[in-house]
Amino acid sequence: MVDLLARQGGIVAHPDPNPATMLFESDSLGQVEVPALALWGVQTQRSLEHFSIGHDLIPREMISAYAMLKRAAAVANHAGRRLDDERYELTVRVCDGILAGQQHNVFPFHVWMIGSTSLARRFTKGG
Repeated sequence: MVDLLARQGGIVAHPDPNPATMLFESDSLGQVEVPALALWGVQTQRSLEHFSIGHDLIPREMISAYAMLKRAAAVANHAGRRLDDERYELTVRVCDGILAGQQHNVFPFHVWMIGSTSLARRFTKGG
């Protein structure tokens, strides 16, 4: 069983340490099995299964640029009272970690599968 101490937007904070454990995620296209240790959700998993073309991954510089942009948006929206403290703190903490070089392995996007907003969703909802 997966320990879902914190699961929001497709992110499992304390998953079962068994790498074989799968979660069932749903969207408008149906249900997909997502590894419990993965820090992504249904759309990313579906994309990995159907659009894993080539071996070229999105450059880390692009992921860092998205983290900078997402962090700046969180700061601005929090200052404007459009983003609550909890989401603000979580977003800033995650973006700071990405900018420090952590979690690069949770962005498994191939260059050829980014046209479907997968990378942008990964930063907004953990898609």
